[in-house]
Amino acid sequence: MKKIVAGLPVLALVATLLTGCSSAPDIKISGKFGETVTIKSGIPASGGSNLLVVEHGSKPETEAPFVVSHRTVFNATTGETLVSQNQVLPVKTEDSDPEWMREVVSTTGVGERSVLLSDIVTVFGEGVAAQAGMKDTDPIILVDDIVLATQATASGAEKTLPAGFPTLKIGEDGVPVITLPAGGPPSELMIANTIEGDGEVVKEGSDVVVNYQGTNWRTGEVFDQSYDSRFPISFNTEGVVSGFKKALVGQKVGSQVVAIIPPAEGYGEAGSASAQIQGTDVLVFVIDILGTLPAAK
Repeated sequence: MKKIVAGLPVLALVATLLTGCSSAPDIKISGKFGETVTIKSGIPASGGSNLLVVEHGSKPETEAPFVVSHRTVFNATTGETLVSQNQVLPVKTEDSDPEWMREVVSTTGVGERSVLLSDIVTVFGEGVAAQAGMKDTDPIILVDDIVLATQATASGAEKTLPAGFPTLKIGEDGVPVITLPAGGPPSELMIANTIEGDGEVVKEGSDVVVNYQGTNWRTGEVFDQSYDSRFPISFNTEGVVSGFKKALVGQKVGSQVVAIIPPAEGYGEAGSASAQIQGTDVLVFVIDILGTLPAAK
């Protein structure tokens, strides 16, 4: 299976969806809802109409701000799976969002499936087709199984951070503000909760939905975060540095965690030039754990 390395996250997607096409192609989907699926279709290689098909009844009501889709993208001509991943979507979309995404979110709720047929360049933009060994005009099929609704922030029993941890406050905009204690950073991995949730436990190899913020102890500056983004992100616990993974696995959904991560549990001696992290830098992460589910295969 070819891997599309870039261009697939929903924030990078651009598309125009035209519903109500006159002749719907015969698309057969096999596999359980929320798991890896396969398709059988007779879409010609020259492309086809855009189509949205919603299955599993009417959209259930939810007060949650975000949902997670188990998304599988296919080459519609060959049936080859291009990518399968869990993707966070906002429940309320904006006019600036791609029309196809607004259609999926407005008509599909938790426990439902949408199927979109389009050419690859319309959905993912230029340059992605070549990564998949396809042409811009080749058709693709997106199957979105909405598997989970998630909360916006951590919620649960409040906890006091132990000695040696930074102090933490949440700004009016919802973005954490930490104040580092005097003196040098600890040399060992330290993990503690400011909020202990009561949701599902995060397991090894699962996908998680989180908001996070990373601060470099040496500079006192935030080098990366998602709290100031429009919605949280989803990734696998195996896809992050070891200290971050240890801060997630075993925690309950709803928890807010603070992790002090030394280089050996972070980016190592190499550091990260793009984030201006040196090989001796200690990092502080604040993490809101908002959801968890099995990894997309």
